[in-house]
Amino acid sequence: MAKKTQEDESYCLHAVGLGRTGAGYVDGLLRTGEIEDILEDPRATFAALVISVGRDSRGSLSAQPDRVEDYAIAFRERLTSRGIPQERFSFESIVADSPEKASASAKSAIAAFTDCVQAAELPSKVMVCFNLAGSVGIGMAPEIGTQLSKSLKNIPVLGIGQLPHSGDESTKGLSKTISDLHKSAPFGGGMIIANTEHSWQRLTAYTDRNASGSFPEIGMPSVRDRFRNQVTSKFVQDAFMRFAVRDEGQALSKMLKDADGWSYYNVSKFTHPGVQVLPGEPLSKWHEVISQWIDHLDDYSGLDSKYRSKAITVHCHGPRIIGFERMNKKLEQKLKDNYLAPKGTLHEMLNYEFFDYLTAYADIFMSGVTPSDLTV
Repeated sequence: MAKKTQEDESYCLHAVGLGRTGAGYVDGLLRTGEIEDILEDPRATFAALVISVGRDSRGSLSAQPDRVEDYAIAFRERLTSRGIPQERFSFESIVADSPEKASASAKSAIAAFTDCVQAAELPSKVMVCFNLAGSVGIGMAPEIGTQLSKSLKNIPVLGIGQLPHSGDESTKGLSKTISDLHKSAPFGGGMIIANTEHSWQRLTAYTDRNASGSFPEIGMPSVRDRFRNQVTSKFVQDAFMRFAVRDEGQALSKMLKDADGWSYYNVSKFTHPGVQVLPGEPLSKWHEVISQWIDHLDDYSGLDSKYRSKAITVHCHGPRIIGFERMNKKLEQKLKDNYLAPKGTLHEMLNYEFFDYLTAYADIFMSGVTPSDLTV
């Protein structure tokens, strides 16, 4: 393959996932399909590490990483089928019953992770993914971010911190946590704050917490809320990783040029399968619902009304039959009126047909967010 040129902006993407939330981002990356496309380049490597802490209700060590481990096995099979050498992929999953034991176990795993990152001949980016309200992720993220930023010189280490939504139980101390992260700056490549509230509200709107249907156990409010929580987080995590690998990573690179330290990522979900509008209903109703949920940006952004961004990047997704013209026009005006600084830049809005006929949403990135801009 030809040597890298100035026009060739491809790079390798690597990820550390901390706790349940972080593991969700890693398995989202493993499932994108584009990540092995990057590994087709013999200069590329891919390192992934998951660290989970805790015990389940039966007292056994958390089984949460099982899913990401299964995806890692499937990913290796995909590499074999494409003739990509296994040694260019490094994966390890650590499960411990305390943060202290996890930190001790992580030392050798982080060394293997950094070795794989440094073996790449392409530029690299490293992401540390965690829940800003989770004790595991926020407890380990600053230490790991600092360690990686020091050992991986000239390689950006990004923090991906997921905000809780209004259906989460634990938000105690969240404001201080975010302020401390901003002051300590453990991620040399900057920080991306991921908002889940809009997606949560879209999923839960117009549904009955007590509905049971054919499966009474699913009708239990606690079970339904847990299911909704999982679906919300997974949608946000998968959407973020689809963006991160888009165009061999160039979409993320372009966004980070405007980041100005910290940036904000909002998955604004406008339609959800089986909620409010159904297949076969008039397109006018689809357009009405999408317009309504664009208006909800203000309600569920988690941003102070005075916040204004110097640069906004938007990628819209939806079924081809619905079209993008109305969605783009309404969303562009909303962002200009409510979020764009007077001399700010709203980059060209890019459109992608989504594989799910019933889902429309937008990836929205805003630059220059600070803790005081967040209404947590």
